[in-house]
Amino acid sequence: MIEKEFVKRVNIDKAKNKTVIPIFLTIISLLTYIFPLILGDFDFGIIFEVLTLVFTIIARTYMNNYKIVGAKVFTILAMIPIGWILIYDFITMITTASDAMDFAMLGIDYYVGEVLTILELVALFRINIDLAKAENPEKYKESTDWFYEKYEEDIKN
Repeated sequence: MIEKEFVKRVNIDKAKNKTVIPIFLTIISLLTYIFPLILGDFDFGIIFEVLTLVFTIIARTYMNNYKIVGAKVFTILAMIPIGWILIYDFITMITTASDAMDFAMLGIDYYVGEVLTILELVALFRINIDLAKAENPEKYKESTDWFYEKYEEDIKN
């Protein structure tokens, strides 16, 4: 029982440490909206980025208290606005392109501009995997075999 609790806490701590990445990437993404906003060009992506930032911070708070369910819920809620950003930008790219050249140029801008968003989404998925490992340490025992081997060795000694 003690080792399960320890494995749970280790995986939650790993997930909590990984939240720094999406928070940092979200802040950078938010900064990319400032210049167009100053010029009067409002983009709904800023709302989605703010939601992602808020949900990620709330998930991290749950992780600080070792509450897996709340952390998983808010991690998933943080993924939803990121997905909507990708869909929204893809639809914008398709609807504003008038010919193949426009589509190619907008596509390049889309892919370059969405790298941060895709990295945020990948980081949130990695956090969710660590939380799943914490929630069910027996199911993910193979990924924590190092701990069980060390624990059994310590018991023998």
